[in-house]
Amino acid sequence: MRFYLIFPFLLFFSKIIFAQNCITVDSVYQNVTERLILEKVFTIDSTSKPELIKNTKNWGGQTFANLKEVLVSETEDQLVFNYIESNYYYIRLIVKFKDGKVKVSFYDDGNVSGVFAPRSRFW
Repeated sequence: MRFYLIFPFLLFFSKIIFAQNCITVDSVYQNVTERLILEKVFTIDSTSKPELIKNTKNWGGQTFANLKEVLVSETEDQLVFNYIESNYYYIRLIVKFKDGKVKVSFYDDGNVSGVFAPRSRFW
């Protein structure tokens, strides 16, 4: 399965998480202290790191209205996107690359203020 085909699923998954009316912090995050929503490693056989980066940028160019505004950091091993979901949730997407592997991490980028505690409510 191609990596760029998986990204729309991940964005759809993040929308499902936030579509509920009332969500507890510990029901959303894989890691509450880091505000990690979802982290997944994909293995894409016989695909080089430069090709994976190019495919991810192509996906970003098709997904967002202006890639230059959402791509906030780029190194030779990772891309960082900051964007707003359609429900006005701020998301930080960090994509790390190795030959044949991609690690995708979705973080809450400031939707909740105050102290994070298990079973506390967003709103």
